[in-house]
Amino acid sequence: MYMTPRRKQVFDFINKYYKKHGYMPSLKEIGKKFKIAISSTWEHLDRLELMGLIRKAKGQKRGIEIL
Repeated sequence: MYMTPRRKQVFDFINKYYKKHGYMPSLKEIGKKFKIAISSTWEHLDRLELMGLIRKAKGQKRGIEIL
């Protein structure tokens, strides 16, 4: 699996958002930033998790952890 340009943008956004705010963005905030549906946001996060870059916590609104 490789890092697509959009996936890189999503990953970079998560990093920058965390550094600026001190907490992770929600799925809604990520989707709004890139004008994509929540399902597409989930897909990007699933791929990033498979690549070992993040970990998602189930049932948490801002449950993304950068590895």
